[in-house]
Parts: sequence; structure tokens; C-alpha cells
Amino acid sequence: MKDNIYLDVLDICNLDKIREWRNKDIKKGIYRTPYLLTSDMQIDFLENVINNRNVNARYWGIFKEEAEGEKNKYLDNFIGYTGIDKIQWENGIAEIGLMIGHKYVGLGYGSRALSLVLKEGFQNMRLQNIYGECYKCNPNIEFWEKMIEKYKAYSTILPSRKFFNGSFFNSLYFNFTRKG
Repeated sequence: MKDNIYLDVLDICNLDKIREWRNKDIKKGIYRTPYLLTSDMQIDFLENVINNRNVNARYWGIFKEEAEGEKNKYLDNFIGYTGIDKIQWENGIAEIGLMIGHKYVGLGYGSRALSLVLKEGFQNMRLQNIYGECYKCNPNIEFWEKMIEKYKAYSTILPSRKFFNGSFFNSLYFNFTRKG
């Protein structure tokens, strides 16, 4: 049986782990911004975005439940983070972000986390569309292709969206739509 996961509040320890994962991957050309994150940047993000309810973004940590069912937010249970950003409340749209820690990739956590964040966006936040973009140079593109198929989402290829390692790469743009 697979571990249960849940979304919960992020803290500075979780953000330090995210910074570690992200900085390790920076040379893969996965992210829009090609620079390393510092601890000060993460603290600023926590204080001015995550903890600010007036910002048009919501972020959550992704945690595994303990075998005995107790929720525990120690780093060994923190497996990733997700968020809904660039929220346009008047139009009911927002952009999704999702990062799963290296040792948890390929174990089904990403799919389950996506399900949780889509539920949060569509049911609790009353959004109509949640969109995203994944560069073709991103090794996780197969995940998004599978999720597009699973949720029957709209997708298209956008040309020359990422300059990385001396070349331009296309991106996969996708849009999940609220059903009913």
C-alpha cells in the first residue's frame, strides 16, 4: 500500500530543502529563472509570499503520513511542494507549480499531489482553469504528458520558450479545467 500524502503549511526548514533540491537541478534547465537560490531569498519568499494572504498565490508542502497515521512535519516526511500562483480571482484562473524531492520521484507522489492541489484549486478556491508550462528540456515532461492524458486537459506546444545550454527549447503548455 502506498503512503498517504497531504498538503500542509510550509516552514523555513521545508524551504531550505526546496532550495537544496532546486539548486541541485539548476543545471538541467528546468526552471524559468537560471540562478541559484539563497537562504535569504527563501526567507523573503516565506515572509512576503507564503505568509501574505494578500498575495495572489497559495503554496503548500507535500507530506507523507507516518505508518501509524500520525501527521508529522519533520523533514523526513516532507516530500515536495506545490502551489497555485498568478491567481486571477476575477477570471478564475491560476498557474500550477509542483516539485517532488529527488528520492520520491517516480513513486506516484506527484500524481497524488496534483490531484490534491487541483481539488484545492477547483473546489476550495473556485477556480475554473489551472494552467502550467513544462519545458521540453525538463526530464519531468513525461509526468506532465501523463497527467494531461489522465485529466483530459488541453495542451499545445509553444515554440522557443526556453534558452538553455546554447539552444532554444519548446514548451508544453497545458490547462486543467474544472469539471461541472
